[in-house]
Amino acid sequence: MKIISLIFIVLLFAAATAFAQCPSLTITGPEGVTNPGDQMTFRLDVSKPDVKYFWTVSVGTIIEGQGTPMIVVVTDKATSASNVTATVDVQGLRPDCARRASQSAPLAAGISCGLVMDEWEGLKPNDERGRFDVFFAELSNNPLNIGVVVLQVTEQERFSSLNKRLQMAVKHAKFREFDLNRIWFVLDLTGKSRTSVYRMPPGADMKPCDGTCITIKGGDL
Repeated sequence: MKIISLIFIVLLFAAATAFAQCPSLTITGPEGVTNPGDQMTFRLDVSKPDVKYFWTVSVGTIIEGQGTPMIVVVTDKATSASNVTATVDVQGLRPDCARRASQSAPLAAGISCGLVMDEWEGLKPNDERGRFDVFFAELSNNPLNIGVVVLQVTEQERFSSLNKRLQMAVKHAKFREFDLNRIWFVLDLTGKSRTSVYRMPPGADMKPCDGTCITIKGGDL
């Protein structure tokens, strides 16, 4: 019986050792939200020698790191995807080990190559004015850029230049003596009450609407 027990313990130890040889495959992606056109980094957290790595991404292009535990992905400025998913296949592990892992990271909702700067909803008026102050300052630091203010509106709000939220932004810009010719306003009937602000660099396609919203140039107000 002692011999049988000893053999059983040895087998259990061997099985446990074999199980421990399967690494845990965990991918760490970028923190926060990435603007379309910017780069993302994905890293596989695994310490296992003598293995090979093959990466794929759902959108974007791998520009560095293929075959290594970490890759750099450049996203497409014109992408309509909301996430980038990176998947790695690890070659060289035992057949009973997990060999694939994936991780997704969010992309900002780009408007025709614009750079999203801020988004908010449900703020008090003074807090919202503070957000616009940051927006105006960023545009002042980029004098060749155009600002786009996207106002998602509900059916209870006016769908015109008389929209109260739009008028508040216009009045605050005038109070700050900011040039309204550098701002476009977009009203988007989505059923939400949310504000997003974008910075449009030179050469960006200034077509934030595809028939689902209306665009009003600040200079016309």
